[in-house]
Amino acid sequence: MEEKKSKVMSYEKVYTEKQQKDSYDLWKLCFGDTREYMDNYFAWRLKENQILSLYSDEAMTSMIHLNPYPLILSGKEIQTNYIVGVATRPEYRKQGLMRKLLTKALEDMYEEGHEFTWLMPASDKIYLPFDFRYIYEQQRRKITINKDNASVWSEEKESDVQAAAIRGLGNKEYQDKIDQSDIYIKVLDSSNSKEITRLISFVNKVLDKTQEIFAKRDEHYYKRLQADMESAGGNVLIVYNDKRIIGCVSYMLEGNYAEITESVIRKKYTRQIVETVVKAIAAKWTDKKDSIKNDKNTDEVKDNLEITFLESEFMDESVLDDFHFNGETKPIIMARIVNVPKFMKGITAKEPLSIIIKIEDPILDGNHNIWEFNFQNKIGESYFCEISSTDKIPEIVLDIGNFTEIFMGHKKITELEQNLSNDVLEKLKNIKFFHKIFLNEIV
Repeated sequence: MEEKKSKVMSYEKVYTEKQQKDSYDLWKLCFGDTREYMDNYFAWRLKENQILSLYSDEAMTSMIHLNPYPLILSGKEIQTNYIVGVATRPEYRKQGLMRKLLTKALEDMYEEGHEFTWLMPASDKIYLPFDFRYIYEQQRRKITINKDNASVWSEEKESDVQAAAIRGLGNKEYQDKIDQSDIYIKVLDSSNSKEITRLISFVNKVLDKTQEIFAKRDEHYYKRLQADMESAGGNVLIVYNDKRIIGCVSYMLEGNYAEITESVIRKKYTRQIVETVVKAIAAKWTDKKDSIKNDKNTDEVKDNLEITFLESEFMDESVLDDFHFNGETKPIIMARIVNVPKFMKGITAKEPLSIIIKIEDPILDGNHNIWEFNFQNKIGESYFCEISSTDKIPEIVLDIGNFTEIFMGHKKITELEQNLSNDVLEKLKNIKFFHKIFLNEIV
């Protein structure tokens, strides 16, 4: 089908009913999400995001959702956009519509001073030409509960209490028993300001100590996360040890598959937390399975439950090995540096140095330049970067994709296919690239 008319439309936060319906319908057409998930997504994200779209006459042909995510970068809060919902109607594909929208989005973010933008690709081949590169991967651990190992995960007296807690069955009835347990789990009560404040404090402290870049956790974050998990059959759980928070676990449960999307915990409690959480999720799955089996109008339900911890960053891997969890490393998040001068304000060096780098960026002219990175301003133990354009001869040439991979810690300097002098290599080794990145957001 030929494109009759095409223009970029930008919608921010407030949408007409038609715009909402057009975006909802295009999402439904292009993605295999449930109605519960879509209704929840649109109820939450359209309050805060921006949608770039293309129309042909009255039909929305292509769109990109820019979801604002405040991140913590080396202790400072920055504003970023998490790109999701990249979709084009099938009959309008291979006409360059997505390229037009992505280019517009990157140009807008450059002008707004965004350090970088990020996404979780359906296929990395789509975004490599736009210089997106992987910056975050997950160490996933999976176990299947079946008749051969069901006894290991069966409910005992104490786990009966925990299972009941996350099933939501008679919290008052079980509260006395829960209080007697040293370690127990509880569904997040997002209406309880004291509880959610304590949770935010716990998680942010763990992330502050271990990560350089991560999504800021606040009350809005957890209320939205809980709604996301509930729309996929799960919830957000808080793990306590004698009324002290020792972990936060969020999970989805759809059919015979459970995914623990986040498990920020104190590592020394890995065994107890894994046992309690897995038993409780298995119990909830059994409840659902039994109710479905009693429905004569449904197909037979499988007897296997597959549980995957999507990330095990804060877990004791030896404990997971003891439980016979299978492991795999999976690249998840791609990013692209958007505004080089703004990004470099967060980069430091171990020693004072100056290096001349030519950056090639075919999309954003403001980045396409020869830059002098001058690390002379010492604050604490680090030297901060001052950046300026120059006409000096560059010591190294990097396209923006390689620049992103190197400076966001996903590619080693030695992997560059360049003959660099020892002086340049020494300078690069003194720059503190980001390495500890935790962006486990799933949309």
